[in-house]
Amino acid sequence: VAYNQPYTYTKLCQKLDHIAIDTNKMSRSIIARTPLGNRIEIVTITNKNTVGNNKKIIFITARAHPVETAGSYVAEGIIDELLNPTNPDLVSHLLDNFLIKIVPMINPDGVIVGNSRCNIYGFDLNRQWKEPAKNTAPEILSLKRAILKYEGRIEMFLDLHGHSTKKNVFAYGCHDIKNPIASREFPYLLSKLSTTDFVFS
Repeated sequence: VAYNQPYTYTKLCQKLDHIAIDTNKMSRSIIARTPLGNRIEIVTITNKNTVGNNKKIIFITARAHPVETAGSYVAEGIIDELLNPTNPDLVSHLLDNFLIKIVPMINPDGVIVGNSRCNIYGFDLNRQWKEPAKNTAPEILSLKRAILKYEGRIEMFLDLHGHSTKKNVFAYGCHDIKNPIASREFPYLLSKLSTTDFVFS
């Protein structure tokens, strides 16, 4: 019995390959090849007619932990909503004002070989951000380099996961001693936008 509804690397590749790319909204690029040679892709979605160097960036990542397939389904849903919105006014505002960069699968090697939380080298990628090394976490090393190119422009970083016991939608944030409220702003806004699905308490 599967721990979660499966979401494979093949499914992701097929999904991205079958998206009708609107060149005014979306682009794809490879930020790295994994040790097994698989692609770590970044999908950028924005209104390219309003692109400027001062556009803030929303970074979204998923599947650092292979077993947490919920992250892939949420990432796919975000991509679908941004490209075919059910709320066109909100999405139009987002794309006019932000570059949205989505890495839908950080750890494709781990997904392919059936690991639970680790990459092909046996390391938990979510614990490698501080000092990622090429021989332990090349995925995070490449991703961190890609993120740091936009230092000073990142408005929000959202890392999608699942949980072994929690259900539905929940949020954790990194505690910032200088600004302890910062990690609570997004969950608070989410609770106001989706009063029946998310409670801030």
